Amino acid sequence: MNFLSKQKIFFREDIRKLFVDVLLEMGSPSLELKIVEKGKTETFEWGVVTVPKSILKRPIEEIKNGLRHEVGHRIIHPATPDLESLTWLFAKKAVLARGILFDQKLVHDLGNIVSDTIVNYHLSRDFKFSDEYKRYMAKLLKRIRKEMKVQPPNHEKLFLCVSERIAGISEDCEFKYAVDEIMDILKSDSSLEDKTERLTEVYSRFLDPTRKSVINRFQGIRYAFQLSEDSDVMVRYPELVYSIFGLNPAYECDPKTGLQLFKDPLLLKAIDILLDKVIINAENELATTRERRKEFATWRIGDEFRELMIEETFKTYGLVIPGIFALTRKGGITPISKTPRRVAIIVDKSGSMMYCLIPSRAAALALYRECIKNDCEVYFYFFDTRSYHIESDIETYIKRVVPQGWTGIMRALRDAIENNVEFIYVITDAAIYDIEEALGLLRKSDIKARFYVISAHVGEKVETLMKEENIEVFRLDPNKLTVTALKRIREDLG
Repeated sequence: MNFLSKQKIFFREDIRKLFVDVLLEMGSPSLELKIVEKGKTETFEWGVVTVPKSILKRPIEEIKNGLRHEVGHRIIHPATPDLESLTWLFAKKAVLARGILFDQKLVHDLGNIVSDTIVNYHLSRDFKFSDEYKRYMAKLLKRIRKEMKVQPPNHEKLFLCVSERIAGISEDCEFKYAVDEIMDILKSDSSLEDKTERLTEVYSRFLDPTRKSVINRFQGIRYAFQLSEDSDVMVRYPELVYSIFGLNPAYECDPKTGLQLFKDPLLLKAIDILLDKVIINAENELATTRERRKEFATWRIGDEFRELMIEETFKTYGLVIPGIFALTRKGGITPISKTPRRVAIIVDKSGSMMYCLIPSRAAALALYRECIKNDCEVYFYFFDTRSYHIESDIETYIKRVVPQGWTGIMRALRDAIENNVEFIYVITDAAIYDIEEALGLLRKSDIKARFYVISAHVGEKVETLMKEENIEVFRLDPNKLTVTALKRIREDLG
């Protein structure tokens, strides 16, 4: 590093050499450096560290640690960008929830503080240069402390003091409690995934103290999506978004049916992606080796920005993630036209089904789409409702209807029998209060009925009655529901 020690103004070539040294000490990540004019550093590109031209006038210590910090944003927080993206979403909702006049700069600042805190914590602990970086942070904090006229105890409280100043809520004890808890999570030895999970729980409680978060570990493939109404909200964890916002969703009443529908567009987008994900996985599991498998188009680190057709990057210091258009389905099995048949699909929408909404609705959607492929006449019901016939609306109802209400099936069952359906597919958790009456009605008909039960057990009396009536009952793990339903309906429609 001596070649820079006596210079006051550095040249671009010198900065690039220093950048290479930083990459080597941080594990040689594949990144490139761009030096740009002031105001252009907010565009975040994959594989690129962007710094302002003004950095050339900074002291070498500040340049070196500034580069470490920017590299840290690419490899520490986290290797994938999703927590950072969620940070802005939560920051935005926090601002709106507190009645503060919405300001994108405020959201950016709150989000950036969380991101910087995570990066700074790991840089101060996990690298050979950590002691040097901590000394640098101490100097930086001293300057910030002077500018802000506050006295934080140490660098780990940077998030607290800066956030208080930005948001103007220094007397908010709940906020202070949340920040302390966040810092405890950051300082823990748990994995990045676990920290992500726990941080999100804190954020969700902070935004709504009555909400009890039960977020599960992330599993499987994680798809990206963008909310078209807000180009700054881009998230790659629909499972996470559903877990959070599905706990206390906003409703609206459908004027045509009186049904309560999910309202939050972000939650709806998450549900939409999760349902397609489950169905595509089920279709692939049933596909033969000669059939083309269905899949989502993928987005890889390093894809050219222009190829992704994204019109603009994050306005704030965020990460470019492709919109929902990048999740198009490709491939697929060409359907074969069959003789039209009448099929009824009856879905339990009682409140207890909220806990298995995604697998139950994915199975319903898969059954419905399979019927359409086979030119069936479909009669679709929720428990205790009449049939829905408008095809353009059925998929919307499957995705949007809120699980609530009672568990009576008779109204739907009578309507299906009156319409002379050949098959009835019922998706439920088996908590059907009028099951004996329903089975008696099925006994008098020649309809083939399949009950797909998502439950650890079916009541002994119910199971006995179903066996007596020769009704096929599938007691399933939610993860197996869609593939089993698809396999059976394909056999039925042959």
